[in-house]
Amino acid sequence: MLLAGACLAFALIGRVASSFIPKSEASQPDLRINWNPFSETWRNLKLAKSDRTVFLNLLGIS
Repeated sequence: MLLAGACLAFALIGRVASSFIPKSEASQPDLRINWNPFSETWRNLKLAKSDRTVFLNLLGIS
């Protein structure tokens, strides 16, 4: 019960603290996001494969 209360308190503190973050403009307002995880993963792998070091690090953290 104490742990649940502590988790709830931390969540509420975080929620209140987040309301003090100032609003900012979008850095790339015309950016389009591809929500398809399969095609986006394939695109990222092809991009990473062009640089061997990046590709090997990507495989290492996978």
